[in-house]
Amino acid sequence: MKIFLIKLCHLYENGVNLTLIPDGLKRLIFFFLVLIHSALLFGQWIQTNGPCGGFIHCLASHGTEIYAGTRKGIFHSSDQGANWIQINNGLPGTIIYSFAINGEKIFAGTYGHGMYLSSDHGASWNVKNNGLTNLNVNSLVVTGSYLFAGSDGNGVFRSADNGDSWIAVNNGLTDLHMKSFVVNGSEIYTGTYGGGVFVSTDDGFTWTLRNNGLANTAILSLVIIDSKLFAGTEGGGIFRLDQDSSSWIQVNNGLPDDITINTLETYGNYIYAGTNGWGVYVSANQGASWTALNHELPNAWVNSLTVCGNNIVAGTNGGGVFTSPNNGTYWTAINNGLVNSNISGLTFNGQTLQVCTLGSGLFSTSDNGASWSLMDLGMTTHFVTSLAKSGSALFSGTLGCAVFISVDNGNSWTMSRYGLPNPYITCLAATSSAVFAGTQVPGIFRSTDSGNSWAPVNTGLPDKPVNLIAMND
Repeated sequence: MKIFLIKLCHLYENGVNLTLIPDGLKRLIFFFLVLIHSALLFGQWIQTNGPCGGFIHCLASHGTEIYAGTRKGIFHSSDQGANWIQINNGLPGTIIYSFAINGEKIFAGTYGHGMYLSSDHGASWNVKNNGLTNLNVNSLVVTGSYLFAGSDGNGVFRSADNGDSWIAVNNGLTDLHMKSFVVNGSEIYTGTYGGGVFVSTDDGFTWTLRNNGLANTAILSLVIIDSKLFAGTEGGGIFRLDQDSSSWIQVNNGLPDDITINTLETYGNYIYAGTNGWGVYVSANQGASWTALNHELPNAWVNSLTVCGNNIVAGTNGGGVFTSPNNGTYWTAINNGLVNSNISGLTFNGQTLQVCTLGSGLFSTSDNGASWSLMDLGMTTHFVTSLAKSGSALFSGTLGCAVFISVDNGNSWTMSRYGLPNPYITCLAATSSAVFAGTQVPGIFRSTDSGNSWAPVNTGLPDKPVNLIAMND
């Protein structure tokens, strides 16, 4: 017998409130944990080859090589993303927030573990935290003989010896939550989360505020093209500062209102913007207008962009990595070997294991995880929280698109929402005659007609999010 151990994603920061779980269910959960503990002691666990995708926080490229920072360390591709391998030797397997490349040296900024350096294309990593008093490194940049690290709360740190030692360089900074860097000749610009943009012309010894005309000061990304500085903000779109101007102007023509810009990248005369839920936009006229480029891009949450060869590469929030060889006209997933650890649910259908992910959709495997197939034809979202089977029907709960139903073992899906006022489904459970859906608010809904309609069953429940439903059919 083969047992699959899968780490379930936390939909809420505080998880399940155990005080609301009946004693019988507590004993069932305890018994299940004992079984898992026994299996860990006496069994051997093997990482499967999928499913593919995952949360990509940052990307960096060097020649034909691409580095992807994920929630589980770093993945590396030596063939422009066609294949990936995990390269965590010496890393704690933590979240990677930032990269900087200087020749053969690769620097990685982590969440909670500081700075790491590799001098062998990522084959091994060494910690570089001497003098670094904040270990959450959001951004990195190399200029001249200096390496700069932007921390989450302690400002900017500078190293003159490839990270062997660090000093804080915060003179003039009024906000110490750093999000981004960009260099233009002798000028170093840094974007902060709430304090706007600062510039240094003396290698970081002093910083000067550059916020005139900047209506939104939560700066997530910076880029320069033709001596024009662009700033991507949280909820305010994009602003531009011309070289001969002292004031920013908003350049959002063609962008949705209140859009968040996670990342900016340039390629030739084009500026690309990765957004929080709206995909990728491009401008060919220095921000005067923007056009959406989302054909065949199923995940619209784009955290990072980079250029590798003639390709634009996008890292998404759950869907892995996508590439475009034609300036973003269409996109192709390049996730072979990029394992998605954000598994939110699973079910067995005979000898086939079916799993759902947050950001990559639904997958199935019939060979014990050696190979995986995507099984979400007809679904309009890839953020799937749960799976349940009732009779011959398979149900999947999603974040934002309610419930989908398949009657052909997951080959195709149709939406089910009639009677569901909240499309954010956190969990599903089923008996042979009914299906139950837990929501963020207002509770649990039941369907007794194979998902054609739903009705609330909340008598006696508090008005709280439902994270888990267990059945005793």
